Amino acid sequence: MNRQMVLKACVTFFIQVILSLLVWKSTPGVSATVMGGLYINAARLIAASLLHYTVMPEIKHALGLMQYSSVYSHKFDMQNSIVSYMLGCFKLSGGVLC
Repeated sequence: MNRQMVLKACVTFFIQVILSLLVWKSTPGVSATVMGGLYINAARLIAASLLHYTVMPEIKHALGLMQYSSVYSHKFDMQNSIVSYMLGCFKLSGGVLC
């Protein structure tokens, strides 16, 4: 694998983690949740559905990458097998957490 791609993936993952932590720390919590009206809740439902449909292929791809690198680890050099599995973990956690 190209070292530049691995470095970009690691940097992107850590930026996503930092931004997620900043958003999590800046929110006041569940007690400050605003209950919206009909139109706000409909918009939330549509946005959640669209997000689900766009994130699920990314999660499936990440799981496939992790499964391929663990099942066919003999086709990789040892280090490249670990790197491809780590990239799958980064992609999975980015899809789930962000």
